[in-house]
Amino acid sequence: MKFTKTNIASALLIALATSGSVMAQQADVNDKQDTFTLEADFMANAEGNVIVITQTAPTEAALGNETAVSQEGDLNGAQVDVVGDANSVTVEQFGVDNVAIGTVVGDDNIVNILQDGIEAIADLSITGSANQVEIVQEGGPALFGITNRSINVIEGDANTIDIYSAEGGNWANNTVVGAGNTIEVTQEDEWHEAYATITGDDNVVEIQQAGFYNIGNVTSILGSGNDVSIESEGDSNRVAFSLEGDGQSFEVDQDGDGNTAGSGVFEGVDNEGEITQIGNSNEGTVETLLGGDNDLTVTQVGDFNVGYAGVIGVENNLEVTQIGDFNQANAINFNGFGNEVEIVQEGNDNLGLAQAVLEADSIFADGNTISLSQIGNENDGAVSLANVGSASFNEVTVMQEGDLNLLDLVVNGDSNLVSIMQEGTGNWVVSEDGSPFEINASSTAFSVEQVGNDNLVVGAINGLGGSVLVSQVGDNNIATVMQN
Repeated sequence: MKFTKTNIASALLIALATSGSVMAQQADVNDKQDTFTLEADFMANAEGNVIVITQTAPTEAALGNETAVSQEGDLNGAQVDVVGDANSVTVEQFGVDNVAIGTVVGDDNIVNILQDGIEAIADLSITGSANQVEIVQEGGPALFGITNRSINVIEGDANTIDIYSAEGGNWANNTVVGAGNTIEVTQEDEWHEAYATITGDDNVVEIQQAGFYNIGNVTSILGSGNDVSIESEGDSNRVAFSLEGDGQSFEVDQDGDGNTAGSGVFEGVDNEGEITQIGNSNEGTVETLLGGDNDLTVTQVGDFNVGYAGVIGVENNLEVTQIGDFNQANAINFNGFGNEVEIVQEGNDNLGLAQAVLEADSIFADGNTISLSQIGNENDGAVSLANVGSASFNEVTVMQEGDLNLLDLVVNGDSNLVSIMQEGTGNWVVSEDGSPFEINASSTAFSVEQVGNDNLVVGAINGLGGSVLVSQVGDNNIATVMQN
């Protein structure tokens, strides 16, 4: 976007920067903005046509003013400032390098902007409630970079903003402060970017992107009861979100290869989050900090995917499910109790890691339930309860079905229940390097059941008051467990 040239686009952007609100908030979101100097007033150096309309209507009016602007050609600009209720604003621009800027103060206003051409700009500032905004940007794609851009700031309640981009290279950013607002962004083709920042309760954000190299980023949600949904179809797309509050919901669906979806620090209670990825070489990450009663799920179908779930808190539910080959799933309970962690993998050559208390300054990881299930061949599973420190009163269940599977086991802590079931040929319960596993714990119940041939259990248990049960059915099996 050629923000520095002295055309109408430059002039209107200078006017917008002078008014303050939109560009100041966008500067922290994306560094693609060029800085520009405030040298000229709104009308200076205009190369195309400029229309400036200001309307003031009474508050609480049942029928306000109606404004319609239509411009054809290049380097046109339209600025509409509306104060009052029940106003209607329509702006249509056809051509290249057109700019539409609007300021709406009041309730129940309707704003429609249509821009057909590349390098269009539509920026709105809305203060009030129950306003409806629709922005349609068509045209492009540009050879490189951003084709069209829209920045919108909403302060108030029950507002609706709908943005549609038909070609590649469009960029939309929305900032919402208030309650009950709805943002819908639809972007088709490739090289899109969509951003949203929300402060308030019961807001809804929906982002749909089709193509490749798209970015969907909910940079911050602060409040309660907000609902976020992001869908992307294509390759090499990026989704990120950061939430803080209670009773919130987010859902990410990605269909394609090389996509990533991840949460920032997810804080609060009673939140629900789900990442679903279909394709290969995708990454899905969810993390919750100092929260409780959160349900977080990563589901991946395909090969060479990576799924991660991490928790610091109490009574959270974490689940990573993968169907395919050469996938990696990792669930970590750094600190907390009463959490439920489940890893499910179907396929071959997968790696599943269930871990707790990885650092010396961790406080505890007690009373948690950990489940690892692998169906397929040549899978590696690892359960590590407290490489550093201790983890007690945890219940661990591991099931491996197939051939040539391996389980690496580390348990440090007291009163843990460890149950292992392996069915197939050539399955091992040992350390990852093939050496005997070691459990340092008291009052730990340890059981292994193996069904098949050429299976191996080798390890040592150190502690008081524990129990050991090893059952093997088949031929050429070896079981060696020492208890001290």
